[in-house]
Amino acid sequence: MSKLSVIIPSYKDPYLNKTIEWVLSASHGDIEIIVFLDGCENNTDIVGNRLKYIHSKEKVGMREAINRAVKESTGKYIMKLDSHCKISDGFDVKMMNDIEDDWISVPSRYSLNVNKWKKFNGPIDHLYLKFPDNFKKEIGFRYRLFNERAELKKNEMITDIIGFQGSCWFMHKSFFEKIGGLDESIFGSFGSEAHELSMKTWLTTNGKVVRNRNVWYAHYSPPTRKRRSLRKSMLNNMKKAFRLDMCNEWPGQIRSFKWLIDKFGPFPGWPDNWYDDLYISYLKMKGYL
Repeated sequence: MSKLSVIIPSYKDPYLNKTIEWVLSASHGDIEIIVFLDGCENNTDIVGNRLKYIHSKEKVGMREAINRAVKESTGKYIMKLDSHCKISDGFDVKMMNDIEDDWISVPSRYSLNVNKWKKFNGPIDHLYLKFPDNFKKEIGFRYRLFNERAELKKNEMITDIIGFQGSCWFMHKSFFEKIGGLDESIFGSFGSEAHELSMKTWLTTNGKVVRNRNVWYAHYSPPTRKRRSLRKSMLNNMKKAFRLDMCNEWPGQIRSFKWLIDKFGPFPGWPDNWYDDLYISYLKMKGYL
C-alpha cells in the first residue's frame, strides 16, 4: 500500500496532542505525520517512527509551513489537517481508494466539540461563492452554504465541489507540485489557501475538486479574534484572488472562470452581467479589481 504524509501546521494549539493521537489511531495503512511548529515550542511529548517535527524559530505562516512540510514528506499522497481535528476510522485507505492523479479530495466536514471530542453540525458538503453585495464592505468572494446543491447531490458519495474550507484536503504529492504548491509570491504567508488550490485545479489543469463522503472529519473553530495584521493579510488576499478569478488571470489558466460558475451555478445574488467586459471595466475603474 502507498504511503500517506499527513501535514499538520501548528501554533501553540492545545489540541495538537489529541489530534495526533487520533490520526495515529484512526489510520489503517502506512502513514507519517509531519508537524510543523510555526514559531513556537513543542507542546507535545508524543514520539514515534511515524511522527516528525519541523521547528521554525520564526513564525512563517500557514502557506510556507505547508510548502516546507510537503518538501520533507516521503509519501505518495499528502493530506493537510488542522491541529484541532478528528477524522473517521480508516480515513487514509478510503481516501486513497477514491482519488485520481489530478484531483483534490476533501472529506465531509463537521464541527468538533473539543470537550467531548465528538462531531456535530454537519455535514457541510457544498458551498457556493457569494458575490459581494457592497464592495465598500466586501472586497472578494466568500463561501456560503449551498443547500440546494447539497440536496441535489445527497446520494453521491464522490461529488464535484467548487471549493472548500481549508482545514483538511488530500491529493497526490505530485499534483501539489504540479500546481506549484501554495504561492507565497502572490498571497504571502496566510489566507486563501483553499481558494487558491481550488481555482488552480479547476482553471489551470484538467483536474477537479471533489468531496469524498465515505470519509468525514470534524474541525474546531477557536473563538478568538485574529490579529489586525493577520486580518489585513486575509483581506488583501481576498482582493487578489477576486481579481485573478474575475479577470481570468490565474497563471497558466486553460478554463475560464465563467465556465466554472456555469458548471456549479446559478448562485444566489449574482448580477446577470458579471462577466461582461463593461462590468469588469467598471469594477477596475472603481478600484475593486
